[in-house]
Amino acid sequence: MFEYNYQCSKNFKLKDIIHCGETWNKYKNIIDNLPKEPETIKAISFLCENILEPVQKEFGKIILTYGFASYDLTKKIKNRIYPKLDQHSGYEKNKKGNYICERLGQAVDFYIPNINSKNICKWINLNCQFDRMYFYGEDRPIHISIGPENKKQIILMRKYDNKKYIPKVVKIF
Repeated sequence: MFEYNYQCSKNFKLKDIIHCGETWNKYKNIIDNLPKEPETIKAISFLCENILEPVQKEFGKIILTYGFASYDLTKKIKNRIYPKLDQHSGYEKNKKGNYICERLGQAVDFYIPNINSKNICKWINLNCQFDRMYFYGEDRPIHISIGPENKKQIILMRKYDNKKYIPKVVKIF
């Protein structure tokens, strides 16, 4: 087991990544949401050091809206996620011993108050190593992941029906 106060990078502790999101806040007295796999901690630290730290240095204080999601927390999240693809579970495994997300790596969602998310995405694309980046809108959180594929894939999430999004892979904004 890992400690909540484990320092993942200069400005981010493990608890910052695992204690965020509305579902965690709803179930925090029931689910501890701690990673079990050492590779997950390595991936979280890599993400903090190589994406969150540079972004925060460039733009200001990051507000995390969704970070690590254990198997138990993932089961509590209804709609809006697809655990087999979204990388929030890192290297964690399900009860059958299979990776929750076969893409591996780690993902977080975040925004920076008063900063256009499109500008942040453009900067990340030019300055950071990443696997996938999902852009939901200029005033919405960004989903960013690292992973073994390092695809640098940008996915524009086009809203339709006022509730759902359709993904479209784009080369640049």
